[in-house]
Amino acid sequence: MAQRHQKLGTAEATRYLKAVKEAGFKRGRVIKHPDGRIELVGEDQPSTLASAPLSPFEQWEANHADTP
Repeated sequence: MAQRHQKLGTAEATRYLKAVKEAGFKRGRVIKHPDGRIELVGEDQPSTLASAPLSPFEQWEANHADTP
């Protein structure tokens, strides 16, 4: 019988991302592969993928995030 792999829990993912930050990276990704491997990717620069334009609400929210 094949062994079933468990889901990646929030606490475990948080520990992995904290380790990535402690290693000196600004951002990190946790990738859980179907065969059970867990891959951590540290990134110093933001992704180069084109992002969707912000909606008017998202623009307002970004401009007012620091206001109490």
